[in-house]
Amino acid sequence: IFGGIAGDDYEMCQQFTPVSFPEDISSLSPVTQARFQSVQEAVRHAWKGYRDHVLLPSKGFPRDDLAPLSKSGISWLNYAATLHDSIDTLYLANLTEEYKEAVDLLTLKDMQTTSLRVTKTFEYSLRILGGLLGAYSLSGDTRLLGAARKAVDSLLEGPFRASPTALPRPFGMLAPSTKNMSMLR
Repeated sequence: IFGGIAGDDYEMCQQFTPVSFPEDISSLSPVTQARFQSVQEAVRHAWKGYRDHVLLPSKGFPRDDLAPLSKSGISWLNYAATLHDSIDTLYLANLTEEYKEAVDLLTLKDMQTTSLRVTKTFEYSLRILGGLLGAYSLSGDTRLLGAARKAVDSLLEGPFRASPTALPRPFGMLAPSTKNMSMLR
């Protein structure tokens, strides 16, 4: 079960139509073109800073956020939170290379469920799961839906199952999926 969606309904979710962009922005007014390019450059700059100072393997990947003055990563959630938050923004900014790089990092490392540390359930749901589902809803990229499914399964098998009530524990260890267990050996 995936958040109340099972079987055929899950398959229907995978038939999502992605947001499309015009091939050429020259049809936009000069002011709109300039604004678009300014926003695009700002997003590219932010991504480059996070990628170069936080996502490099030598920087202790995955780190959640960038401390810009020290040019170092901060870990408080232990799941590369900004990486997950950034995917939909990269897609909306039409930064295709950066978007591909971000999704490749997420799917290569399978980091939604591999950290064996206690995590904040609400923040994980909001930043990791929300980031994956938001990006999927824009792009239709089924790799993101698959990662979201693993994230949900980890939440359900970890903080939800460990709770004596219907509410999840506010802090809990996520349950790695069977696929992820081989990565931890």
